Amino acid sequence: MSIFFLSLIFLCLTRVRFAGADIIFIAIISVLYYLMRNSTAYQKLKAEIDAAFSDSTLSTPVPYKTAIKLPYLKAGINESMRLHPGVALAMPREVQADGATISDFHFPAGYRVGVNPAVVQYDKDDRMSKNSIQIAGWKVMERRWKGP
Repeated sequence: MSIFFLSLIFLCLTRVRFAGADIIFIAIISVLYYLMRNSTAYQKLKAEIDAAFSDSTLSTPVPYKTAIKLPYLKAGINESMRLHPGVALAMPREVQADGATISDFHFPAGYRVGVNPAVVQYDKDDRMSKNSIQIAGWKVMERRWKGP
C-alpha cells in the first residue's frame, strides 16, 4: 500500500468527529472499498489528486468546494454513495389516487410504500446496477455526474 493511500485513510478516519459522522464515515469507507477493488481507478484518482496538488489547485486542508472540482474524485464519491448509501431507511412515498401496482402487488391510494436505497441498486434491469459497476463504471458515472 502506498504512502498516499495510507495518508488518505488516516486523514479520513481522523476527521470524522461531528454530527452525521456515521453517514460520512460510510461514504468514505465506500469510496476506499471500491478503490481498493480496482487498481486502475485508484491510479487514475491518485494521478488526478497529485496533479491538483502540483498545480496548486488543492492545498491542505482540502475544502469541499475545491475537491468537487476534481471530476474523477467527485464522480467516484457520487457513484460510491449510490452503490452504498449511508442511509438505510426506507424512503416512503404515498400512493396516488389511482393506486399503484409494484411487482404484481396492488397498493390502494393513500398507502405508504418505501424501499431501502441500497436494495434499489440490485435491480437486474437497471443499467447502472451493482452488477454493472466495474469502475469502468467510474467512467460511465464520470459522464453521468459531470453535470452542466
